[in-house]
Amino acid sequence: MAYWAYLLILPILAFSSPRSQALEPEEGILGKMVYIPEGEFIMGSDHDDKDLKTYHDIWGYEVRPRKEGKEEVKIGPAKKVSLKGFYIDAHEVANAQYKKFVDATGYRLPTQWEDSGTYPEGEDNYPVYNVSWNDANAYARWAGKRLPTEEEWEKAARGKDDRLYPWGNEKIKEAVKTWDSMRGYAQETGKNKYDRSPYGVYDMAGNLMEWTATKIENSIRWGHSLEETGYETGVIIKGGGWGVELDEAKIPRKVLASPDSVINGIGFRCAK
Repeated sequence: MAYWAYLLILPILAFSSPRSQALEPEEGILGKMVYIPEGEFIMGSDHDDKDLKTYHDIWGYEVRPRKEGKEEVKIGPAKKVSLKGFYIDAHEVANAQYKKFVDATGYRLPTQWEDSGTYPEGEDNYPVYNVSWNDANAYARWAGKRLPTEEEWEKAARGKDDRLYPWGNEKIKEAVKTWDSMRGYAQETGKNKYDRSPYGVYDMAGNLMEWTATKIENSIRWGHSLEETGYETGVIIKGGGWGVELDEAKIPRKVLASPDSVINGIGFRCAK
């Protein structure tokens, strides 16, 4: 497990300047979206895999009940779920897109941009990171979108069958942007021919893990090596990324983080 590779910037309360209260998207920044049709899909997993039966926090620790007497928070068996049709970004939100949002609204910069005021030259299409769940929601509102729910994200990644990865069940370590092949950084979005879902959505097993809109309230605690830190709310994160191994990038897997956490292994995409 390689969760230790992530750099956690202590939870920061997202803030914005007065200009950011009027969130108006500019023309041409919405990016390509893919339509996911109405209908059923298989959510969850019946595979004999402990990691697919229990929630984990961003460091890989299992999530346990917050209060005595509550059942353990489990992912549960595979089940059919029906969703209405929706659109989802084909790619993770990239630096150039997020920079337009920051420039238009005065919203705070990701921490890695603070010295120069922008992202490195030539990384327009690299996914933005070090954005909290609150930051991602602010961008989505400005762009006239929203974050996908856990169910929407899983359907967009999986299609209609119970595959473990967007391309199927085969492990292709060298081709996917996870710890097995990348070791320490994200890469340009949409360049991996394997990491493409049946619907044409890219980088759902690698590059960055992604925030969803789905929260779990008042039922979890986080077991760290030295202490337990309780959060009232955990947000479900889906997908794999450069800081996790391929075994930990399976579609049904769920990871939790607090909504104000800023972590360099988490990005996002939008839906509408």
